[in-house]
Amino acid sequence: MDVAKQLYAIEEINAIFENKGFDFTFEQLLESNDDDINWWINLSYDWKIIIVYNHHRNSTTSISKINNFDSIITTINSCKKIKLKNFLAECKLMTIFHCSCYETYFIQDLKPIYYLVNLERLYCQGLQVINEQSISSLKNLTFIDFRGSNLDSLEMLAEIKGLEDLYIQRTEIKSLKGIENLTFLKKINFSNTYVDSIEYLKNATKLEYLSCFQTYVYDLEPLRNLQELKTIFLYSTRINNLDVFQQFKTLIALT
Repeated sequence: MDVAKQLYAIEEINAIFENKGFDFTFEQLLESNDDDINWWINLSYDWKIIIVYNHHRNSTTSISKINNFDSIITTINSCKKIKLKNFLAECKLMTIFHCSCYETYFIQDLKPIYYLVNLERLYCQGLQVINEQSISSLKNLTFIDFRGSNLDSLEMLAEIKGLEDLYIQRTEIKSLKGIENLTFLKKINFSNTYVDSIEYLKNATKLEYLSCFQTYVYDLEPLRNLQELKTIFLYSTRINNLDVFQQFKTLIALT
């Protein structure tokens, strides 16, 4: 589904570009082949729209919907005759990226974010296409939200050493394998999944928040050394022994 085509004809978009003083057309934005931005060539039309949308979100404090193309134009215009190459360079420097089902229903592959190596926060709620190789290259990520997606493995996160927040509730996950060496992890939510063991969390000594309700978890022993835990949700699990928490001094909420 080509969102921009539905909302505006190409001629209308180019008229807006010309009126705003841009030095490039929308077709050029779609077909750029500069050597420094080769990654752009392989993007689908829909992904180019999503890139423009996220550039807008990274450039303003307001949150606009993707169908508000006028606000995107206004933001781009604030850059004063922005050069196409500079525009795409700014896109590659984005630190926050939204591609959840709440922004778009037409993303078919996450591969394009492979090049956005500066991303720190990634929102993919409800997305039904998770490309593992793409995500594994994003070494600067500290926050990932995959809730409600079709994610079924965490092994692609193994090299994202600085990850602090991970939201994977309501996914197809059956194991936490892949995050055993993510020692900076502070928050994790894997509620409403098929996970039955928290063994892979035993090294997460900075963990402060754990939500694993409505899972198959039955043993809390791996948490014994996680003395920074403050909040834990574990109702509707197979756990029947809470002795491991007797010496926890920081625990605030246990549900």
